[in-house]
Amino acid sequence: LSLTRCGKNLFDATKAIYNPAFWSYDSASNEWRTEESQATFFFVELPLTPGSYVLSTQVTALEGDQAKLAIRTIENVSVVQKSFSDVGLVSLQWTCENEGTYRIILGGNSTGKVYMKNPMFEFGSTPTPYEPYQGDTYDIALPETVYGGTVDVVTGEGEKKWQYLELNSDYSFFIYENPPYGKGVSCVA
Repeated sequence: LSLTRCGKNLFDATKAIYNPAFWSYDSASNEWRTEESQATFFFVELPLTPGSYVLSTQVTALEGDQAKLAIRTIENVSVVQKSFSDVGLVSLQWTCENEGTYRIILGGNSTGKVYMKNPMFEFGSTPTPYEPYQGDTYDIALPETVYGGTVDVVTGEGEKKWQYLELNSDYSFFIYENPPYGKGVSCVA
């Protein structure tokens, strides 16, 4: 089982979808740049559960039209969007009502230069100071019961399932003592 954990910033820039003919990404400064004369954007797709979220970014350069933040469904249906005409910290608050996969979108409305730095998508309704995305994936082994069945990973409690086995003369039985495990019976076909 793989378990993925991340910090408060859910926006992983390394997984952003964008057209490199329109946008450039500087990973050292975490800044996205476009100087196109048409509406362009970049986004990540995230599975979300119901709750309050906020998308924020620092608009560092803006000429021409407006910067835009938006959220759309995976089917590209607009959920919420907001446009901005000034540089500085901009944000979009949204309450997710339905579990699903959504596109978290940043971009420019139509003309000119748009530079955006440190995009962050997080739980809550107010933007907090920027923190980079921190994703870790761990592979963990789940506990098993000796007899089959299921085990709760958190509590360690489980359900044991016994199997009925009809024995005949084709089997040999051995009684053994195996410290520290104790005494037992072994059956060999």
